[in-house]
Amino acid sequence: MSLTSNIVDGRKHKRRGMKSDSDISRPSPSMQSHIDACVSLKDKQVVVRVTSDAKMDEWFVVKVINFDEKTKKFEVLDEEAGDDEEGGVQK
Repeated sequence: MSLTSNIVDGRKHKRRGMKSDSDISRPSPSMQSHIDACVSLKDKQVVVRVTSDAKMDEWFVVKVINFDEKTKKFEVLDEEAGDDEEGGVQK
């Protein structure tokens, strides 16, 4: 919200302006930079940490298949699945 002031009859009046819908739906430059960085990870191998228990973290090497900008979630492929597990796509 922006604040502007007008002087009418020697008195100062403040007027509030509302952002248009296009301003609200557009991410801030820092958020857009973060989203762009996530999108750029497509087809790259990354290390992810999975915490299933407060005492135990598991680390996996995965390939990024997709990043959904709306949900902010990655779709990954576990390329180095263990002997007792099948490799597959995880979200």
